[in-house]
Amino acid sequence: MTENFLKPRIKDMIRLSEKTGQPEFTMFLNEQEQAEANIELRNLSSDNYFFDGGYSDAERKILCIHSEWDSTETIKLPFSCIEFRYRSADKLSHRDFLGSLMALNIKRETIGDICVSDGITKIVVMDTVKPLILSEIRKIGSAGVRVSEDDSFDIKVERNFTDISGTVASLRADSVLSTAVSTSREKVIKLIKENGVEINGIKQYSPSADINVGDKFSMRGFGKFILAETGGISKKGKIRITIRKYN
Repeated sequence: MTENFLKPRIKDMIRLSEKTGQPEFTMFLNEQEQAEANIELRNLSSDNYFFDGGYSDAERKILCIHSEWDSTETIKLPFSCIEFRYRSADKLSHRDFLGSLMALNIKRETIGDICVSDGITKIVVMDTVKPLILSEIRKIGSAGVRVSEDDSFDIKVERNFTDISGTVASLRADSVLSTAVSTSREKVIKLIKENGVEINGIKQYSPSADINVGDKFSMRGFGKFILAETGGISKKGKIRITIRKYN
């Protein structure tokens, strides 16, 4: 969903929710779209909204805009969790599952997180495509799968990281990224100005943009990171940081 489409969609959702008193939902948004939606909602001084992807660590989420009288706990969200079981030896991947879903002409925005683990994968999907998935999918690639709905949304994600430690003069993007990618600050500044760095889903072209603890950031060709913690000052007056790189 492009920014040019997302902004008018949000305005329409607010108008419809105020008119009908019913919640309005987007399809699944990636992290950049969520960040853009947050900015637009703040600009519109709207407080009656939330994002949800089915579990606490979800990356892809829908946006719900509701009336001021709605209780968020009672709103029925329009997505479900589908569970796939298969032999551990089949070693299926995120790409395998996404490819099988897309082969059914299912649009990407109707698919939330795809959480793959050993012998079991859980996928959050919009209710509109749930019947198709339950009735049509019996194989992922050449591997047989058992497909069922998981009403519990018991999704546990094991994310693998590589820890990177270092010291920085400040928490500017150029300084933090230089440590993250083991590249000179001068080269990182050039890359940021040319290609940008994505911080919490928003593209930044300023090397002086701040990266704070908990922020996710990425730069094309180098992967995705999170600033995990800062830990005191070195003898040279620099800030000790720990960065985690997503594997």
